[in-house]
Amino acid sequence: MLRIRPALPADYPDFARLFPELTAHHAPPSEARWTAEMVATTLIADEGGAAVGYLYGQPLVDTAYIRHVVVAPHARGRGVGKALLDTAGEGFRARGLTRWCLNVRPDNVAALRLYASVGMAPIFESVFLKFADWADIDALPADPPGVTAGTCAPDEDARAEAELGLIPGTLADARARAARTMRVLRDGVRFVGAGVLDPDVPGITPFAVATPSLAGALLRALRPFRRPDLAHVEVRAEANPPLAAVLEAAGATVGLRTLRYEGAL
Repeated sequence: MLRIRPALPADYPDFARLFPELTAHHAPPSEARWTAEMVATTLIADEGGAAVGYLYGQPLVDTAYIRHVVVAPHARGRGVGKALLDTAGEGFRARGLTRWCLNVRPDNVAALRLYASVGMAPIFESVFLKFADWADIDALPADPPGVTAGTCAPDEDARAEAELGLIPGTLADARARAARTMRVLRDGVRFVGAGVLDPDVPGITPFAVATPSLAGALLRALRPFRRPDLAHVEVRAEANPPLAAVLEAAGATVGLRTLRYEGAL
């Protein structure tokens, strides 16, 4: 019998076993990160005492960002993903959230049908790009005059998110997570860029710039916080083909393409 239940710290081995089904380009998050950051907003699909899937989401101000929906290969086609989403949706609505979103590969036909069945629809395409070495970012345009890099105070989050088209709550959520570094770009008082580096991936999400010419400035602002033992870095260009083109022209290789699906809860 299928049961959807809250995750526990002890579920880490099952999480690590199922994580590769995401086809991510990095190892599963550590057990410490699982316990500190993920358990509280993760659901486990339990069938006869065995974990056959999980869902991990990030509740933001009014939006639930579903980061992972994973079902074990042998359990697919039996309603596990729908049960996870239905239970998660109930929990998010109880918290007062009104929307949810996620990213999905455009060739994952079964997942596209599933997300459409809960009221989500495609909004835009994102492209993951990878620089093989941080040094390669110096091929990007030089830092524009008048643009400065620095931090963002909590009381500035809402304005920065509005000016850069980020989901409300994105910056506060990033600030609360250990081992992340946030940097913003300003042109006078206006926010023109924001990025959050997770050095363990290593990747920068979100990566938002007002114009593609600012990509190099944002990457260079985050470079001092990289892990020295990891040479590469991944960036996601969301709904921004000109940005993806600039990154690719500078030597980044195109990896995963995803569709952002969104809907009302």
